[in-house]
Amino acid sequence: MSDISNSAKTGNSLGFIPMKASRRLTQKKRDGFKQIAKDALAGKIDLIVTKSVIQFALNTVDSLTSVRKLKEHGTEIYFEKDNIFTFDGKGELLITIMS
Repeated sequence: MSDISNSAKTGNSLGFIPMKASRRLTQKKRDGFKQIAKDALAGKIDLIVTKSVIQFALNTVDSLTSVRKLKEHGTEIYFEKDNIFTFDGKGELLITIMS
């Protein structure tokens, strides 16, 4: 959590994905996720915080596709329960295993 606190202190924008955005929902009903992703791609959010990998996307392909797209635009994702940062070299491997 210290990295998240440091991010907030340096003026970076944070986005939090609501708990109801779980893999049980269809893509159409994930308004919170879609808005955060849109803001991140527009450069408004530097770090997205979500509870766990399993709540982030509907499946492994969606997880990796979203992570890669957000990384390309300079947005990191922190999976709190799994303690995974996507800018870490082993982030994608762990996301693949955990999805």
